[in-house]
Amino acid sequence: MRTEIEKKNSQNIRDATITFYRALMKNLTGKRSGEMYRIYKQKGSKGRMYQASKAGEYPAKRTGDLARSFRYVIEKERGRVGTDNEYAVQLEYGTKRMAPRKLFRACTRETEKEIQRIMER
Repeated sequence: MRTEIEKKNSQNIRDATITFYRALMKNLTGKRSGEMYRIYKQKGSKGRMYQASKAGEYPAKRTGDLARSFRYVIEKERGRVGTDNEYAVQLEYGTKRMAPRKLFRACTRETEKEIQRIMER
């Protein structure tokens, strides 16, 4: 009996972790409504236009480095989603020159009911 409960608990932790990770990845895509900038790859090139996120939105995708840096790890009793990209902390909490963007805390609020439903199975 105990092994069945442990198996189910492990599966629920896995499903909840992946649910959060997928929601975070989805939130890092799509249009934003911040300022438009021209990005130059080489000096003298025309470059391309980039629309930044504004305060309170999820970060806009510029290079994709932030999204590629996110990983999830599932252990026996817990699942973790994180990044070693220090820019994520700046986005989450803001800086002197940039207001906070949505990231972990917002995604946690948005997925809370779904994750709770998964864990109660």
